[in-house]
Amino acid sequence: MCPLWRGVAAVSLCLTPLLAHADEAPPDSLPASTQVQRQPGPLPALDWDAPVFCGNLGARRVRFQCNEVTRSCLVADDAELDGNGNPLNGELSRVHPVCPAGLLGVERLRGYTFTQAVAESPPGWVRDERNRVMQFNFDTHRRIWIGGGWSPAWFPGQGFESSGEAEFGGRIDFPDDDLQNMNRLHLLEGRLDPGQGYFGATALTWDLSHVYPTAPLRFTTFFGKPRRYDVTLNIGAFVEAGHVESFSKGTPQTWVTVLAAEPTLDILRSKDLESYLRIRGGPALEHDSIGSQYLFGVEGGLDAEDILDRDGFHRLFLEANVARIWGLENSAPVSRLQTEAGYEVIVLAVNDQPLSAVFEGRAGWRNDLVSQPAGWDWGGYAGLRFSFWAPARRNATLVREAR
Repeated sequence: MCPLWRGVAAVSLCLTPLLAHADEAPPDSLPASTQVQRQPGPLPALDWDAPVFCGNLGARRVRFQCNEVTRSCLVADDAELDGNGNPLNGELSRVHPVCPAGLLGVERLRGYTFTQAVAESPPGWVRDERNRVMQFNFDTHRRIWIGGGWSPAWFPGQGFESSGEAEFGGRIDFPDDDLQNMNRLHLLEGRLDPGQGYFGATALTWDLSHVYPTAPLRFTTFFGKPRRYDVTLNIGAFVEAGHVESFSKGTPQTWVTVLAAEPTLDILRSKDLESYLRIRGGPALEHDSIGSQYLFGVEGGLDAEDILDRDGFHRLFLEANVARIWGLENSAPVSRLQTEAGYEVIVLAVNDQPLSAVFEGRAGWRNDLVSQPAGWDWGGYAGLRFSFWAPARRNATLVREAR
């Protein structure tokens, strides 16, 4: 008897002889004369969710799955192929690590058809007809990146400036098993613009979106029949530590947000909590290098992010931060408003690591800098971003044919 998987018999091709006229075949193999058909269209792929078994087809090592109901087998080479279809040395990557041999009696294999296929691949990955695997789905919420590009800007009292900019950062989003909480962790995100004398970075940002099983506020009216009205308040949390802005033109000055703690309110969000629109606000501890003093402030913001497609290639983002700071010597409270909105699109991958194009528009108003008069500044950014680590999204799908 062959092993079964809910009606699917995954069988080892390890028999002597298959048909009466076949040559003797060594154990764990099918005779080289076995006919493997090529169907029109793309090659089918072995199913990642079903057991995969290994054996030999003549001298070729193969992976396969067989269906006892349809009396058919998918057969794939257990190696990448060269341009002439010959197996290359080396093991396949992104396949099930265990590929056992199974047994199926000759009488059970008689009448089976064998169809050429490619090996299995996990969700978010696909193989071409040479059995080479490639990633086509990327999670831009779990990655480490560096990038650079062109950054034009206009500043009050300084006019238009154009320079190059470098950027860097890391991000890990992780939900719990029942998707009641989405934790977002940002590490060492920042940018450096030597031409404009600017460096900005944040050591750590953590925020939380929470799904409440019951509405936090429930109102009942008694005008006529009792009526209940549920008010959903998607309250979460936002913590920022070690946010630095350093300006080297004119009088050097550095602002540091030592710590900011802000409750958040998700206005809109997707079911998987990956896309959202939220507002936030709360107290902050600031430090100014000019007076070398710690100051009390209040910060707030509006954040939005939307993944536009299933495979994570298109991302929209918006961030607006406002701060009011008290305690400067011989000065009234100071304020700053900083906004940026942009679009990121993955254009290609190098060794399965995505390279994306990033386009941003920026605007701000501030009166907390001694070398810059109060007023609006405007800018933009166009550059490339390379992600060293970006696994497939958690909702990535399986591909069941070669590309």
